Amino acid sequence: MKILLIFPPLWDINLAPMLSIPLLAGMLREEGHEVEILDANALFSNFVASKEFFDYLKNKIDYYKDKLLKFRNQIPFSNADITTAQYYGNAVKLFMSNKQYLQDFYSKNPNFKTAMQNLTNKKSTDINDYYQKLKGIIYTIFKDFYTSPISNENNLFKDWEQNFIIKKITEFNPELIGFSVYGEEQKNWTYQFVPTLKKLTNAKIVLGGHEITALRTAVDDKFKNTLRYNSDIFIYGPGETAFKMLAKREPLENIPNIIYLDENNQIQINKEEPISHLQFYKPNYAGINFDNYFLPKPILSVESARGCYWNKCDFCTFIDCINYKEKPVDLVIEELKEYVYKYGINNFFFVDSCVLKEYAEEFARKIIENKLEINYTRWLRFEKEFDYDFFKLMYDSGLKLIYWGLESGSDRILKLYNKGTNSETNAKLLKIAKSANIYNFCFVMYNMLAETKEDLDLTKKFVTDNYDNIDYVETNHFAIIRNARLLQHWEEFNLTKEFVDEFTKYKHAIGIYPDFPEDIKIYGNKTNQEILDLYKSKRDAVFFNWYGILPFIH
Repeated sequence: MKILLIFPPLWDINLAPMLSIPLLAGMLREEGHEVEILDANALFSNFVASKEFFDYLKNKIDYYKDKLLKFRNQIPFSNADITTAQYYGNAVKLFMSNKQYLQDFYSKNPNFKTAMQNLTNKKSTDINDYYQKLKGIIYTIFKDFYTSPISNENNLFKDWEQNFIIKKITEFNPELIGFSVYGEEQKNWTYQFVPTLKKLTNAKIVLGGHEITALRTAVDDKFKNTLRYNSDIFIYGPGETAFKMLAKREPLENIPNIIYLDENNQIQINKEEPISHLQFYKPNYAGINFDNYFLPKPILSVESARGCYWNKCDFCTFIDCINYKEKPVDLVIEELKEYVYKYGINNFFFVDSCVLKEYAEEFARKIIENKLEINYTRWLRFEKEFDYDFFKLMYDSGLKLIYWGLESGSDRILKLYNKGTNSETNAKLLKIAKSANIYNFCFVMYNMLAETKEDLDLTKKFVTDNYDNIDYVETNHFAIIRNARLLQHWEEFNLTKEFVDEFTKYKHAIGIYPDFPEDIKIYGNKTNQEILDLYKSKRDAVFFNWYGILPFIH
C-alpha cells in the first residue's frame, strides 16, 4: 500500500525531526509498504523563519493595519475587508510591537538556521528572544486566521500549502494518509486542512498522536462531525499495531486503539491494546532532510522504554494508559550505530519517561564496549540508590544532561502527590551528578493543588540552596490532567465533588488550570518569576529549549 505520513506544522519552531513519523515509517517499510514522509513542520518553519517571509509579512501587516485604522475611523470599505481587519487585529498588534526587533535581527541574519549556526561562540540571548517572538507572531496569525471566517484569498499560507503539501499528496497519490498530531495548534491546522484534502483524494485519512489520544475520553455524539469532516479514523495511544492493521485493510472492528464511525453512523471506540503486546520497531529516516532543521548539530530522539516503572504520581496519567516496557538494549545499540555511521549524527535525546537503574547501567556499558562516541540526554527519577559510580558510568557512556522531575521543594507536597522521594535525597543526587560532570535540568511546578505559601517558599529555597548543582530550571503552572489519579481522592487536594463531576465532562484535550485563592495565586506567580530571575543568566548562556539544548553544552 502507498502510505503518506505527515507531521503537521505549528509544533514549536523546528529543531529536530520528531520520532513518531520515522517510527511508523520503519514499521510499515518492514511490512513491505511504500511509505513517504512529509515533515510539514520543518518545511513550514523554514518558510516563516526567513527574511523573505518577514518582508512579505511586513507588507501584509501594513496592509491590514491600514484596514484596521479605517475600521476604527468608520471609513466605509468592503465587508471582506472588515472581516479581514477584525480577525487579524491581534496579529497586527503583536507584529507591530516586535517589528523593529525582527527587522534588526534580519539585518544580521538571513534566516534562523544561519543564526543558530553562528551561535556556538557567543551568548544566545538574541536567539532566545527571536525564537519566542517569531513563534508568538506566527501562532497568533495562524490562530486569528483559522478561527475566523476569512475567505481563502486572505490566507497568508495558501501558496505554501499548495506548493509543499497539496503538490506532494497529489504527486504521490497515497491510499492511506496519517497525521501525527502532538500539539493543539497542529490539531487546529489539521482539522482545517483535512476537508480540503478530502476533496483531492480518496485515501483513508487517519489522525493519531498525543493530542488525539487525549481526546479519547471527550468523545460524545457531537464528535461525529469531527470524524466525518476532519478525519476518517482516530488512533489513540500507541499506534503501531493499529496502523499496521489498517495498512493490511483488516476489518475496523478488529483493530485496537481506534475511534471511527461504523456503517450505521455510530461512534465506535475499540479496546486498547495491552502494553504487554507492544512491539518495538526501528525508526527509518529515509526521506528526512536533516538540513531542514535549525540546530547547528543534528539531534535525534531515541526510544528505549515506554511508560513509567514508578507509575504512582498523583498528577500523572500513566496509571490510566501505560505501564512500563523496555526495549532490548542490543536493539537500541544497533539503532544508534546506524545513526552514527550512516548519518554522522551523535547527539541523542532519549524520550523515555524514566528507566530502571539496571537498564541504564547495561545500556551505558554496551555503549562503552561498542566504542560509540555519542552525547545524549535522559530522564531519570530521583532514586536513593544512585551513587557516584552510577553517574560516572553514565557520563563515561556519553550522558551529558539529566532531566529531573523535581516538581517541588516541599516534602509535604512530594508526599501528598506520591512522588516517592524527598528534598534531602534530591539535593544529594543533584550534587553527586554534578560532581560527575553531568548537567542537571530540573522541572518545577507552581500553583499546585493544596500548595501553600510555605510550600512555595520551600521550592524557592531548594532551587536557591542548590543553585551550584542545578544548571537549568523549567517552571510550569500546574494543570489537572484528565484521568489523573488525584481525581480518585480529590478531598486531599481541596477539590469539591462538584468540581470533579464538572471536570469529567470537560471537553478540552489535556486538562485545566484549577482555581486558587487569590493570595496563593499571586504568591505562586511571584515565586515562579523569582525562580526564573534567579536562573536567568544560566538560561541566557545557551539556546534555551529543553529539547534542543544538548548541542550547546558539550
